[in-house]
Amino acid sequence: MSVGNEAFDGLGARPLMTMDQSKGNEYDAVVIVEPRHGLPLLDPDPASKTKEADRRLLRVAITRARHLVVLVRPIGVLLLTPPA
Repeated sequence: MSVGNEAFDGLGARPLMTMDQSKGNEYDAVVIVEPRHGLPLLDPDPASKTKEADRRLLRVAITRARHLVVLVRPIGVLLLTPPA
């Protein structure tokens, strides 16, 4: 059974969507989930040709939130930024 956006009307909630699909929308809170198996949020290879595009897409997802951003990441994955 699939649930369309109309099921969430009036609740202030939206179903899951990709970061690309979030462009042009704004929400009170955004939850970004990195899968355990699959592509990481950012390619850890510094020579990656997609690194800048990945960063821009992640920025789009983060800036969709008016008040709160939650990043959910698997245990043991590489840090998004080097430790201070």
